[in-house]
Formats: sequence, structure tokens, C-alpha cells
Amino acid sequence: MWLRFRQDMRRRIVSGLLVIVPLGITVFALGFLYNLTAGKLSPHIQRWGGPMPPYVAVAISAIAFLAGVYGVGFVANFVVGRRLLALTEMIIQRIPVVKTVYVASKQVVEGLAPSGDMAKPREVVLFEYPVPGMKAIGFVTGRIRLPDGDEYLKVFVPTVPNMSVGFVQMVALRDAYYCKLTPEEAIKFIVSLGIIAPRSLTLKPVARTMPEGHSRRQ
Repeated sequence: MWLRFRQDMRRRIVSGLLVIVPLGITVFALGFLYNLTAGKLSPHIQRWGGPMPPYVAVAISAIAFLAGVYGVGFVANFVVGRRLLALTEMIIQRIPVVKTVYVASKQVVEGLAPSGDMAKPREVVLFEYPVPGMKAIGFVTGRIRLPDGDEYLKVFVPTVPNMSVGFVQMVALRDAYYCKLTPEEAIKFIVSLGIIAPRSLTLKPVARTMPEGHSRRQ
């Protein structure tokens, strides 16, 4: 009786944590992003707009921030906007410390943004890591060709539970396999510590799916 009670208690606590922890992390991430962006506008809106409920100031701040981002993107698509952006980048890249931060930040954002076909998802691959005989799931962020002519995948392998931290590996095409998981399924697999996972994986060698014109060492 006591053993069954302990098992039920443990199962329910784990089930509760699986619900609460992701919600808590999501709320924390949203709060951090808000404080970093639209939250900066909230004090000014409250000062200019007079007394108002806090949730109204939050809503107005978020709308104002999104409108500003949309306006910048809209202007950047025109010739004048592109020239102004190019001039701004040229000035920034002449400042030693600021140049490093700006270039690194831009590369990270461009790597996370969709490229080419907007509907094309990021590819998920399986490869041997960190030692032979062990497997890891990673997200393909691009390809790179070395001087010897071999082409490699640039693969980001996230850590748990903070998926924004991880390792970037260069994996030979012949050593990587598409595992037929969507990015969402791969994230669930990683964050849940492997609990939420399919019973089997369908693998497809990356080397056999290379576009025509790409060569690799045999």
C-alpha cells in the first residue's frame, strides 16, 4: 500500500513538473524579451499618456514596438533604406569594439532566420557525437566547403535545458543522416530529456541527397 502510494505520488509530481517547468521557462523568456524591447517604452507611455492600468501600458508598449520594427523593415526594403542601412553598417564597422559585437549579433540573427524558401524548415540530422558509438541530434545551420573540396554541414548541438547554449560541429556529409524529425519534434525530444520521442527513427544519408554539381571525396 505504502509502495503504491509513493509511486503514485512520484508519478504525479513528475507530471506536474512537466507542465509547470515549461510554462515557467516560457513566461520567464517572454518577460525577459519584453523587458529588453517593448518594456523600455512603458515608462515613457505612462508618463505621456497619464494614469492608466499597467496592462494597458504593456499592450500599448508592445504595439508601439512592433509598429516601429515593422516600419524599419518596411523602409529597409526600399533603395533609400538599403543605402542608409549600408552607410550605417559601414560606419559601425569602423568602430573596433562595436564592430565585433554588431557583426556577431547579425550573424546569429541571420543564422536563425529562414533562408531561401520561407516555408522550408531547418534540417535535423543525426551523427556520431561526442565519441564513436554515441549519437546526437543537431540542427543544420548551413554548409561549408574546405580547401580540399570536401563539403561539411554546420550543425548546432544544443544543451539541456537551455537550448540557446550548445556546440557547433562541422560534420562531413557522409557521416550525417537526416532523421525525418521536424524541428519542433527534435526540440521536444531534447527538452524532455528523451521522454517525448518516437519509438523509431527513419534515417536518410545526407551524402546521397546532395544537389547536383556538389562533389565529395569518395
